[in-house]
Amino acid sequence: MSQISAGTANVTNGNNTVQLPGADLTGVVSGAAFHVRGVDAVYSVIAAAPGASPPTVTLSVNYAGITASGAEYRITTGFSPNNNLYEPDPGDVDIPMLLKHRLVRPIDSGLNAFGSSARTILNYPGSDDTARMMNMLADTGNILLPAGYTALVDPITVYASTHKKCAVAGLGGPATIKLKDGSNADLLTFDGTNQSYDISSVEGSYFRLDNIVLHGNKENQTGGVACLKLRNASYSVITKSVIYKGFGDGIWVENYNGSPDSDEINIENSMIFFNGQNGIRLQYTYVTSSQAPGDHLITNCHINYNGLHGIYCPIGLATIISNNNILTNGFSGGPGCGIRLGDFTANGSWAKASRFSVIGNQVRYNNNQGLYADGINSSIISANQFHLNNRNTGGSNLDIWNAVDLAVTGNVCTDIDFTPINLYGAQFAYSSGLMITGNIFNGLSGGVNMASSTYRSSCNVGLADA
Repeated sequence: MSQISAGTANVTNGNNTVQLPGADLTGVVSGAAFHVRGVDAVYSVIAAAPGASPPTVTLSVNYAGITASGAEYRITTGFSPNNNLYEPDPGDVDIPMLLKHRLVRPIDSGLNAFGSSARTILNYPGSDDTARMMNMLADTGNILLPAGYTALVDPITVYASTHKKCAVAGLGGPATIKLKDGSNADLLTFDGTNQSYDISSVEGSYFRLDNIVLHGNKENQTGGVACLKLRNASYSVITKSVIYKGFGDGIWVENYNGSPDSDEINIENSMIFFNGQNGIRLQYTYVTSSQAPGDHLITNCHINYNGLHGIYCPIGLATIISNNNILTNGFSGGPGCGIRLGDFTANGSWAKASRFSVIGNQVRYNNNQGLYADGINSSIISANQFHLNNRNTGGSNLDIWNAVDLAVTGNVCTDIDFTPINLYGAQFAYSSGLMITGNIFNGLSGGVNMASSTYRSSCNVGLADA
């Protein structure tokens, strides 16, 4: 037990000296806690005089309670070495009071002081928000905005060669970065093209966007590829953010020079709304590259009301698309699928989407198919809900062409609980090595349209076992 309670205490209102007749104050040092029973206050001891008659302690402030003689008291000596926080010991009493005054409240005060003193772009000089951001980036390697602040900026590029592990974040809550009128360019670019890549040491860019609203201000732009461009930005994280009103795509993930530097980006817990083209695009620019962007994770996002596709990946590898809400893409009347994977390239060969996992997504009311894949292989489509897609043209909720070795399991592809608009729940064309199990398919003309495909099926609604 780390407490002393022998004898009694004589306390005087307005005085910081306490007499303790009968107490043994050996071992009591500065920082110990003094408490009178029945008083909602704990005082810090700054000195002890065990040899005085009677022994005394000196408090850090004057005693504010009622003057009393013979009061029941306790002195507690068990505290942490660095910040003098209470550490309970077996046998201690008055634990709730000590926890309140010597643990919880000091921690709360410290956190509040840290939050109020943390530096943001407003602590930096500059003629406008762009200058303040770049000055903070040069000084700290990060761009931090206070919660609720809206920064009006020119296009900003952060290079991994000079600012690896840069975080652009709202401090204490969401903050907004808005592109100036007439900028006609990408709002924020994380560029890792000059970053050396060493897989053995897990080198990468490690950019982070956290708690930020990126406002592309598309109504006042005539150009721009993306609201957020991630160029060879390996090991980066986009989280708890809103990517909104980009002139082009919301997020453009790019392999620029055929290296692995574009891999392993997480886009999570974010909202990608009202962008002029795709919500998220996984793209390679270096046409002769055999290294497609891959190993990404897109999860727990709302990807809605974008001008073209919700997620578009003409070529990619080993990416997980899971637990997203993907609604009403192609809303301006464009050819907008919820998810589009694979595409036909300019040189006439099929660009593949390989080893994709599309799992647990809610995909509804997109202008074209819920999921359209042309040239997908070694992948799985599982536990998704595809409803009321192809809302203007009819067709199918799930449309797969030229697939090889594809597992389709546990999906619901039907409009039956609404007014049906699709001819088929799903279509599989010119594909081989299909395993189709445990799905529900329903459409105006039938559950599934199988066109020149080889497959095995079992336990489906709308498709016979084969």
